This record gives sequence, structure tokens and C-alpha cells, in this order.
Amino acid sequence: MVGRIKTVKIGGGIDYAKVADRIKIFWEENPNGKIDTEREDISENKVRFIARIWRDSKVILDLATVGTDINIVKLTANAMASADAAKKGDKENEKLETVAVGRALAMLGYLASGEVASREVLRCK
Repeated sequence: MVGRIKTVKIGGGIDYAKVADRIKIFWEENPNGKIDTEREDISENKVRFIARIWRDSKVILDLATVGTDINIVKLTANAMASADAAKKGDKENEKLETVAVGRALAMLGYLASGEVASREVLRCK
């Protein structure tokens, strides 16, 4: 999987796989997968995006069929991003949603370098 994902060089020469490219590979490998995002208002000027990704959406249906609590289903592969998006507008919200999806994909192994990108990683390199 890692060898198939295109990368670009970012700060410090780190190879970074763009989220759009990781999503493409995810769908190729998981045609029955599911990517779900949710926007949550934290406070007046803070929002959080939660991304949940399943390799096979049938898993969700199977869990629902046997009466599994939806909160347990929601624990699968989630990631969050927060910022002052309420003031910055729609584009900032779209960026945060993409960050959340990218982090969730990274948790499932869809990344280039073996590290999940973060501001701390970029500053240290």
C-alpha cells in the first residue's frame, strides 16, 4: 500500500501522502468501505471534526443487526481536528474535515512515512 501512494516533500524533507491520494487508494482496496465525518460545535468559536472509517461497511450493518450500541460502533478508527473554524468560514471547515479523514486513514496504515503528520513532527524535523 505505502509504495502505491504518491508523495510530496514537506518541511524537513518528509514524504507526505496527500489525503486525496490516500482516499483514492482506500477506495481501490476497500470498495465496500465507509468514510463518515461529523462536525461538532465545541464552543462559540471552536469546532471539531470526527472521521470514522471502516474497511467494510457490512461490519456496521452486522453490528446494528445484533443490537450493538451505536456508541461502540462509533469508536472505530476516529480522528479529530479542532480550530477557530467558526470565524474563518467554510474553507477552514473543509480543511479541518480533511485533516480528520487524513488522520483516520493514517491510523489504518494509509500514510507514506510511517508517522502521523502533526505540527510537533513538522517542527522537530
